[in-house]
Amino acid sequence: MPNLSSNVKITKVADHSTAATSAIDSSYVDMSGYEGVLFVTSFGTAAADNTINAAQCATTDGNYEDLEDTSVTSGTSDADVWLDVYRPSERYVRCEVARGTSS
Repeated sequence: MPNLSSNVKITKVADHSTAATSAIDSSYVDMSGYEGVLFVTSFGTAAADNTINAAQCATTDGNYEDLEDTSVTSGTSDADVWLDVYRPSERYVRCEVARGTSS
């Protein structure tokens, strides 16, 4: 019986970061040959103004534009967040993390 990991590619796109309030962008994911990407991250300290969103671009080094309706907030009690992007319109997608008052 096949399992989920036999039908997906798992790639680490960023290491953990030290506590701060600056923004962090992951490496891009090349969507060629794939229909979607799932980003998973954790905040060391949850806060209502910690968010992640997806951004896309036609080239690896162009201007990444936010994907509409992809912003996810960590909340105040759950520090793990995920973002599922299905069929983005551009080839390259990355996760952008906005760390608010704590991270």
